[in-house]
Amino acid sequence: MRSPARTVLLWAVLLGVLTVVLVGFDAGSDLGGGATPALAVALLATAALTMALLAAGLALGWRRRREPRPAEEAVPDLSMPTVVVALGLGGALVGVEVGVFLVLIGAGVTLLGLGALVAELRSARQALEAAGAAGRSEEGNAGTVPTRGSYATPKQDGGGGGAGEP
Repeated sequence: MRSPARTVLLWAVLLGVLTVVLVGFDAGSDLGGGATPALAVALLATAALTMALLAAGLALGWRRRREPRPAEEAVPDLSMPTVVVALGLGGALVGVEVGVFLVLIGAGVTLLGLGALVAELRSARQALEAAGAAGRSEEGNAGTVPTRGSYATPKQDGGGGGAGEP
């Protein structure tokens, strides 16, 4: 798996380039030199520096992370409820400028997305518990999900009763 520091570093580089471009536009403005407020340049440069430091911290933390990962974990490839929540929040924020009706629509979409997200997390937890319980039922195959017909009844006191025996 790739380090998340790459993405944050790419964002820091983009912010740095935008800072340089902003300083470059300052000199060629129709309003004369110093038209771009120094505060805007300082804020953008500070954001770029902060992201670069965060990327460095993530890179160091990612390399030091040596803890063993669990045998089974629920990590979905795609999560539509997350997208719905983001769209709902975006709609609500746009609604602040457009009107109350859009804030209410965005809030409703956000609540629907949150409900679906809770359902998704519950089903992932249940799937993990089911897989763990099935894996623990077989002594030699911990962590695996048994297939049909792989359950064996242990022999007791040397008598019959095993899988395939009368």
